[in-house]
Amino acid sequence: MEKVEKIVTEKGYTFKIITDDGVFSISFCGNLDLYFNYECKGINIDNESVKKFTITKENYFLYSIFETLYENIKNCHINYLDDELDVELDEENKKQILQRSEELKKELQEREKLNSRRLFQNDKVEWHSDDYDYDESSILLIEKLEEEIVVSFVKGRTDVLDKTFAIRICNSGSRYQPFNILFMQLYRKLIDYMPEYHQIHLEEIMFDMKRTRKKEF
Repeated sequence: MEKVEKIVTEKGYTFKIITDDGVFSISFCGNLDLYFNYECKGINIDNESVKKFTITKENYFLYSIFETLYENIKNCHINYLDDELDVELDEENKKQILQRSEELKKELQEREKLNSRRLFQNDKVEWHSDDYDYDESSILLIEKLEEEIVVSFVKGRTDVLDKTFAIRICNSGSRYQPFNILFMQLYRKLIDYMPEYHQIHLEEIMFDMKRTRKKEF
């Protein structure tokens, strides 16, 4: 099963996501930006240009939050209600926020049609790190297949070795704003996740049964 290690840091949390293909991390840093990074310790990174990780329904919580991220980006759906975590909203306020989300969705869909560097293209999320220029930066790819999510890191600039695979998601001034909100929503869902109290989901049972049947044949 894919596992999540939750580590408390000075500014928030770092999550290490452990799959059969290795480890990648998600961190919220002191500059108030989010980072995705391939954990490349113990290898010669000069020999690596792309690293892929597969998230399956074996851990349905993890699969579902990445699936939600993928679908929301694909559909240009920014749900600002998720940002009102500590505020009690009345029905009128909720209605206004939902209406604004629908208006924004239409605006983004029109904008992205004309954007050659749009975030969603070729059926993949393609986030070029906010650290460098578009064509020089490392790239985070998220692709949804039949029953799995594939997360890929594509190496960018190599002048700063410890940032070779790192993806910076700026919360101020990102080229992809406001889609950065969706990545922060994924991060907050990870904060609420309790790995030590993981509850088995029906989808996990079904996935395991399918995998067992495949092995038998």
